[in-house]
Amino acid sequence: PMKEPLVSPTPEAERFGLDEFINRVSQRAGVSPDEAREGVRAELSTLKDAVSDGEFRQVMAQLPRDFEALVGAPG
Repeated sequence: PMKEPLVSPTPEAERFGLDEFINRVSQRAGVSPDEAREGVRAELSTLKDAVSDGEFRQVMAQLPRDFEALVGAPG
């Protein structure tokens, strides 16, 4: 009887790269891919300024390497 509340209704996470992420942001926000790319860059830059270097490196380590080019993050 407890299984239903414990099982997530959302599907498993899926892997995809920067280009697919930009496309999804573009579609959901109703903006061009270039505007979406700039928005993602701005968000990552804001995050980089808001957290410690170590925390930011942890975030970036969970993303595909092509995200690093947006903010000049170290590998």
